[in-house]
Amino acid sequence: MKKQIIEKRQAKRFRTRFICRYIIEGEKEIKTAPVENISAKGILLEVDNPLPIETRLALQLDFPPAHKTIFCKGRVVRVEEKMRLSKYGLGISFTEIDKNDQEIINNYIERMDIDKILRKAIELKASDVHFTTDLPPVVRIYGELKALGNTIYTSEDLKQIIYGILNPYQRIKFEKELELDCSYALPEGHRFRVNIHKQQGNIEAAFRIIPQKIPTIEELGLPVVVKELALKKSGFIIVTGPAGSGKSTTLAAMIELINQTSGEVIVTLEDPIEFLFTPKKSIIKQREIGIDTISFNNALKHVLRQDPDVILIGEMRDLESVSTALSAAETGHLVFTTLHTADTIQAVNRIIDMFPANQQAQVRLQLAECLRGVIGQLLFPRKDGQGLVVATEILIVTPAISSLIRQGQTQQIYALIQTGAQYGMRTMDMSLLELYRKGLVDYEVIIPYAKDPLVFKK
Repeated sequence: MKKQIIEKRQAKRFRTRFICRYIIEGEKEIKTAPVENISAKGILLEVDNPLPIETRLALQLDFPPAHKTIFCKGRVVRVEEKMRLSKYGLGISFTEIDKNDQEIINNYIERMDIDKILRKAIELKASDVHFTTDLPPVVRIYGELKALGNTIYTSEDLKQIIYGILNPYQRIKFEKELELDCSYALPEGHRFRVNIHKQQGNIEAAFRIIPQKIPTIEELGLPVVVKELALKKSGFIIVTGPAGSGKSTTLAAMIELINQTSGEVIVTLEDPIEFLFTPKKSIIKQREIGIDTISFNNALKHVLRQDPDVILIGEMRDLESVSTALSAAETGHLVFTTLHTADTIQAVNRIIDMFPANQQAQVRLQLAECLRGVIGQLLFPRKDGQGLVVATEILIVTPAISSLIRQGQTQQIYALIQTGAQYGMRTMDMSLLELYRKGLVDYEVIIPYAKDPLVFKK
């Protein structure tokens, strides 16, 4: 996009859509154009023909929050050639505006400032922020939901707020698919994973706060065997658990360990990119689906030609991506991915069940040969209210477990996990019991997740 810029923007702009009528100084013709965004200092019009910088205009703004027409004056300070054919963006700076009308615009800007809401969520140490129609923003703090202020947002408010963080390609994709995963960053660097969706026809969003610093495996409270898995030279490693269980954070800690200790080429395929890595001993290429490549499958088709040692696949969503990932692991690459399953054994079964019956024997053979381990995890609020603590189930593929996978007897794996402490294995019950005995979690919080609740009464 070509731009002609005379004055640098000094005020934060908010995407909006309403009609502006304007008259060029010295002329009589009234022209009409839609307003694309507004700030406390001015507006951006979408026009068919550009005007010279410093052109003076008389403006009539049909600004919905004012419930009336705002009459003011402005001058052209910026001209942008739009991506759409024969359209231009005209940046207008207010030169004369009534004090009350300026206050209406200022209040609107204050109300629609999503960055202010997100900064407050970070200050409160929230993990998530929910924007829902006819409710104030709601944050999740250590698992509990809490309203953030008393400001109620209408369906139109949320549409304006949410569309304001999207680029044109993202808006087109959302309007086509009615679902969108993307990322958002504050100017100071805080990042968010964002899901935009519709609910009863209303556009709404959930923001997941991504820690600025990638935590270490030790800081996350993960067992030592997780570090050992991260430093494998080849094979297939799965992190599984429900949404919000910290899978992405665990993978980031494992990738960062490789980055700090080994010279590898690491390629990540993410939707969207969450943690940002700084190359240290390794080269890291982070590719975002929809921006750097069309799809997971498309990226996986070409990733082996990028000379990778380590491949991170944000999520395996279908048979084709699983098949490619297994092939990469078989050919000497270290492949990380995530699944949404209740435990480690279900993760193994999920992969096998993705394939038709006539291919499952081959898939079992591939898994038996290349699967190195599965990390299952859950997050629980700490008893002292100081954050969350992770509980893990660890499956390490020993020769005995490899044989069970090959023979299709995965139902017997649990017994080997129970007795596999020397390999670093543990069941979820073992992890929950350890957290409970250390006084880190409440009995009532963890007991619904126990396979054998009687263990906690012994």
